[in-house]
Amino acid sequence: MKVTTHSGMIERVLIMKDDGKELFLKRAALWVSTTALVLTCLMGPVALFIKTAVRAVLREELIRNDADAPSTARAKAHQEQASEALKSLNLDLMAARANASAAEAGLQVLSNRLLSIESKLDLALSEPRREGKSPVTRGGP
Repeated sequence: MKVTTHSGMIERVLIMKDDGKELFLKRAALWVSTTALVLTCLMGPVALFIKTAVRAVLREELIRNDADAPSTARAKAHQEQASEALKSLNLDLMAARANASAAEAGLQVLSNRLLSIESKLDLALSEPRREGKSPVTRGGP
């Protein structure tokens, strides 16, 4: 049995610590490179899976939009018809308003003429006739 001194033990412990560090660094390098290799190998299939999933979702959306297209077209056609009907009704309303204002103006002119005739008739009835006859009374001979 060999007797070691205290300083010899410390040297062995330090050497073991250095060996542990080296072993840890070697294992870490191996683990990192292995992980990178696995990820690189898996990247292709994962990308293919994602592409396939995205294409499937896009295909479903396109099919749904194509199915909605006829109903959208019908709704748009119905909306255009309603818009045209409203435009037509608006034009009719404008024409009716123009006719009403023209009729109102015509009624105003007629009212003014009737007032003028009435005032002239009242004036004529209030003055004695020039021929010497008695004035004619309203409502009788």
